[in-house]
Amino acid sequence: MPAFPPHPFWDFSLALYGRPGVAEACLKLQERHGLDVNIVLFCLWSAADGRAPLGAREFAAILERAGEWHENVVRPLRGTRRRMKEGAEGLELSLVLDVRKKLAGIEIDCEHLEQLAIAAAAGPGAADTAGTPAAERARANVDTYLTAVGVVADAEDRQVLERIIEAM
Repeated sequence: MPAFPPHPFWDFSLALYGRPGVAEACLKLQERHGLDVNIVLFCLWSAADGRAPLGAREFAAILERAGEWHENVVRPLRGTRRRMKEGAEGLELSLVLDVRKKLAGIEIDCEHLEQLAIAAAAGPGAADTAGTPAAERARANVDTYLTAVGVVADAEDRQVLERIIEAM
């Protein structure tokens, strides 16, 4: 495993993702709309970190910096890992599943790299001086992200997002 530099965004993500119902909610948004879970988590971390809501310019920088990596590295690894779950004709299933497990670790490392890129693209961020609650800033961040990627959230999406926000 690489020696990644410590970063509070990664620590926050691991803690939040591990809370009951959060992983399932994140994956539902990913499956329904192709959302990048790392960016959703950044929306929440940024708010929890006391930062002012992110604007369209910040999301454009994040999407430019992390988007190519996500599309060309993370998603293909995820697709390969999922495909391997079914096994491979003519190959011993236990061997395929062992390689799949190793690939899952590589996928997580690539997600970690993406998170470092997202945090770098966003920069230090401005502090929220208005005293807006973190959950409200998180909702604003998510809404700006959804707008940036052309997703219109329906009632089900809003419930899923609230489940994640309430867990932070």
